[in-house]
Amino acid sequence: MKSIPVVILATVTFVLFGLVASLQAASIRFLCLNEELAARDLGVQDTKGTTKLKDLSALKRSDAHTCATGDSPLLLVARDRKGADGKSASVEIALPAGLKAPLVLILPDPDHASGLRALAVDDSETGFPWGSLRFINITDQLLVIRYEQETKPFPASPAVVDVALAGEARNMGVQLSREDDPEAVLYSAVWEYDPAVRKLVFVLPGNDPATAAVDLKVIPDQRPAK
Repeated sequence: MKSIPVVILATVTFVLFGLVASLQAASIRFLCLNEELAARDLGVQDTKGTTKLKDLSALKRSDAHTCATGDSPLLLVARDRKGADGKSASVEIALPAGLKAPLVLILPDPDHASGLRALAVDDSETGFPWGSLRFINITDQLLVIRYEQETKPFPASPAVVDVALAGEARNMGVQLSREDDPEAVLYSAVWEYDPAVRKLVFVLPGNDPATAAVDLKVIPDQRPAK
């Protein structure tokens, strides 16, 4: 019996390693901005095909979906709308490197055939710690966030700004203003800070275009009891 040359074994090992590296899996959750999006017929397409998203909600994260990732990008598929090619319209889900627990925010985009926009964020306890706030700007306004003694710029949609907080439970003031007119307060309220709760905060266009005010949708997430 002839022995297999070492160079061939090395080549086979390299190819197999490349295949394994390219066929990775990601555990992904989904969250819709509103009930209209949650009620649509949507799916996720990976290297193995398209899977219908059956548990979408505008109030809580979906169950985890295991998606095979590789050379082809993940797609959020609008099974209820057609693209120019006659197939279901879709939009790419860009997963930045280093996401430990991807959460895909499903947002509206009237200018896209699918009517969708997908924004992936890190939903892990290190990427989004307990007690912190995560603001998602869905407006076309450049804003400023004021909280306690801090101020942060807030780019226009789609933009995400995290606010890290610490200390004991307390009340805290939160304001949103226009960047070009910081004294024009678009939103102001007193919130309760709880170190065991993290909050997703969607900043939405207000109902009164004359004032340019904004509306906020807050989705709290309670740390599980040990």
